[in-house]
This record gives sequence, structure tokens and C-alpha cells, in this order.
Amino acid sequence: MVNFDKDLNLIRIDSFKNYINKITPKLIQESEAKKEAYLNLAKICLNQKGYLKIAPIIENLKNYDGHWKYESTFY
Repeated sequence: MVNFDKDLNLIRIDSFKNYINKITPKLIQESEAKKEAYLNLAKICLNQKGYLKIAPIIENLKNYDGHWKYESTFY
């Protein structure tokens, strides 16, 4: 990772790996309310077979809100 000084010269500030580790939030379980909302949406949008596939994934869903790569859990 680089930055500019006052004269617009490039200054190396950190490696990409270290920078990403600093800005990547620790993932926690998604709230029960959001999980329930995702399950309800899946019931509306999917047939029974599709719902049965996605329900276990939603039950174990982590919260990706604010993540640099995914931006939000819904993505």
C-alpha cells in the first residue's frame, strides 16, 4: 500500500496483506432477526427444494456488513 506525501511523491506505508488484515472485520454470527428475515425471503422466492438447500446456509450465516470485499451480508 502506498500514499502520497505533500509533494505528491509515493510513500510505501504497508504491505497489502498487512493492510487487508487491519481493515477486515472479524466475522460474527448474523443476528437472529436478520436470519429470520432471510429465511422468510427465501420462502417467498424459492420452491421447496431450493428453500431446503439454502436454509442451512442461512442458519450458519456470518455477518459481512462493512467487509471490504463483500460490503454486506446480503451480497
